[in-house]
Amino acid sequence: MYKIFIPILDKRKKLNTRGFWYNKNKFYYDYIIIKKYICNKEKLFYLLEKLKQEYIQEAIFYIHNNIGYIFYNRNNIEILKQRYILKIDKRNRKYLKYNIKILLKKYKGLTIYKEDNFYKIEVFFNE
Repeated sequence: MYKIFIPILDKRKKLNTRGFWYNKNKFYYDYIIIKKYICNKEKLFYLLEKLKQEYIQEAIFYIHNNIGYIFYNRNNIEILKQRYILKIDKRNRKYLKYNIKILLKKYKGLTIYKEDNFYKIEVFFNE
């Protein structure tokens, strides 16, 4: 199964999942919808190309078997084999902002999931 992270262009729509990243030293963020697909790679690549065009993105992020992928095109896919997860209680919001800054500086990208009683920060990377 593939989990594809689809950016929402309308920043007024507040969702429980957000992506933050740096590209060419410029900061970006999106609210994210995660869709799950079961398909072969050919269909996946077709879908990713379509999503890139539809949402005007340089790349689309997806997860398969707990490995992160940044899809630029079918010949240029960055594979991120390491994963780090941090959970922060909602009552400790100051730690959330602090950890976001630290992790973004080190890894250049992360995803935040807003759960019932906590925030979950997920980072994919290579070292």
